[in-house]
Amino acid sequence: MANTYLTKTFSSEGNRAKWTWSGWVKKTLTGSRMHLFTSYYNASNFCTLNWESDDELNFYDWNGGATNGQRHLSIKMRDTNAWYHIVATFDSGNSTTEDKMKVWINGTRQTAFQANSAPSGDSRMNHTIPLYIGAYDTSNYFF
Repeated sequence: MANTYLTKTFSSEGNRAKWTWSGWVKKTLTGSRMHLFTSYYNASNFCTLNWESDDELNFYDWNGGATNGQRHLSIKMRDTNAWYHIVATFDSGNSTTEDKMKVWINGTRQTAFQANSAPSGDSRMNHTIPLYIGAYDTSNYFF
């Protein structure tokens, strides 16, 4: 059903420096911006995993209006018949820069990016702000 999502605001913080998101996802549209999850305080402070309108997966954390880490994949994901197993990890304390944010699709670690920057601090995830599954805030739903 269009325009539906899940949301939860936790009463206390979890580990904002190290966490993993994993899920099986099936796209139903191409050429649309669709968010798998977003931890959203405001347009300057959020963490999200989404398909951009160019059908490239984008995993990024935005802090104070600036990028705090990003992995914008170079591959186009346009198969609306396939299920994708996606894993995204965030580990700001990792001593290896390329291992601070990682993305796997169907068991293959992704290493080709349109944009690629390592986080310089903790993420907006596991915060006492709304977490949306299937939306950006109350928009850009996952169809």
